[in-house]
Amino acid sequence: TAGDEAFYLEAEDGFTFYFCRRTGKDYDVFSNVADPFSDLEKGKSVSLDNIHFALGSYEILENSFSILENLNSFLIRNPNVKINIIGHTDLNGDRKENLILSKNRADAVKEFLLKKGIDPDRIITEGKGSSEPIVPEKNPQTDHKNRRTEFRIVSP
Repeated sequence: TAGDEAFYLEAEDGFTFYFCRRTGKDYDVFSNVADPFSDLEKGKSVSLDNIHFALGSYEILENSFSILENLNSFLIRNPNVKINIIGHTDLNGDRKENLILSKNRADAVKEFLLKKGIDPDRIITEGKGSSEPIVPEKNPQTDHKNRRTEFRIVSP
């Protein structure tokens, strides 16, 4: 919307980044000072709200490629690991459409990894739509927290 701004800064190490989003007078700052996937183990998950998609779409935005490259590197370093990619949406819109959108977004992340050479048998996808919100109410200031992609290790 008018007056909103976003800033993204990535360090040369490929793992550290900072993202600041200003909406009106509020600021959200996201940072990643280590590879978020490095400490994952079976049954554990990491949930990221910094994988961005075009509004109402499953097109991955370019500012998300860095974190997806980190995931790709993690999978290359751990060739026996299988993951479940779970897409989530905010509470806005039709529940059935959100379910489809979240699945399509998880599939888009999988497709990104397949293009990098990851074996498709190592990746499961699912969409939860708006069924598991972090913030259980519609609020333009916090909706982004519900729009997220979760990665869970399903086998070592």
